[in-house]
Amino acid sequence: MKTTKCLLTALILFFITTTCFSQKDTADKTNKFRIAYKKKLIEQVGLSEEVAEKYLNIQKEYFSSAKAIGKKRKELREYIESNPEASDIGKKLDELFALDEEAYKNRKNYITAIKEILTPEQIAKTMILEKQTRKMMKEKSKDKKDKKK
Repeated sequence: MKTTKCLLTALILFFITTTCFSQKDTADKTNKFRIAYKKKLIEQVGLSEEVAEKYLNIQKEYFSSAKAIGKKRKELREYIESNPEASDIGKKLDELFALDEEAYKNRKNYITAIKEILTPEQIAKTMILEKQTRKMMKEKSKDKKDKKK
């Protein structure tokens, strides 16, 4: 009886720990990426550490809002496309159009915020850096997919 309890307890602990440790921790990767990106902003764009941090915070807020809006838009579009004759379709279309306006305002607020801390030349350089970074990430993602095959 005592052996069975110990074995059962050990088995439960084993499953709990493997479940906890099997989930990927992306926070560390995100933090490493942020540090590397901040370094690039300082080196390539010529930002001070303080301004680079402000820029990254503004960018993070913008991307977070844009992602949430995009998710809502996708859900609404899927609903509209799968239920074009639904009785509430007019309301859903209005919601979709409102989200388009919200996305525009979000982008406008982002641009206004970065104009307050960056010069036009620095904004242009950050645009170039963002494009290079997206391209690099896309290539890395493609390489990972190719390796899995």
